[in-house]
Amino acid sequence: MVAVQTRILIVVDGGDSVAAPDKELARAVARIYFSIRHADLEPVLACEGGGFPIVAADMRRFAKDPGIAPFLQDPVARSEIADTLPIEHIIVEDFDAAVFFPSEGDRLGAALALKQTFLETGKPIAILESWSLAKLPRKFVIISSPTCDVTWLDKLLR
Repeated sequence: MVAVQTRILIVVDGGDSVAAPDKELARAVARIYFSIRHADLEPVLACEGGGFPIVAADMRRFAKDPGIAPFLQDPVARSEIADTLPIEHIIVEDFDAAVFFPSEGDRLGAALALKQTFLETGKPIAILESWSLAKLPRKFVIISSPTCDVTWLDKLLR
């Protein structure tokens, strides 16, 4: 019998909603990505439209930052952030949970639809942007469920 690895989707921004380079966002994406990998889970990166997200360019701008440098020195991480999956192609059943970084701002779109689909199928999600929490119902802030324990993520965020 083949063991199936727990897969965690990481959704990052993919449009031009973020005008200025964001070092904190780049650090947070790197931290969550490695936390998932070090927990022996499989991180999978996605953004609207797929490809090279804005946060990847931010990582390059701040390449010497100690929170970002290890990510850029890891060939697997670099490859995955350079060619993210398109949100539109994500099949929720292929993932055990999802982590959402900024992607939509005030507009509705693919990331919001994906969040709703995760919730409708009972999959846990974490939304990692404080400004969006005021705009979404509290039920969107879920970080564990009986089927997928991601409570370690809660500890990272405190």
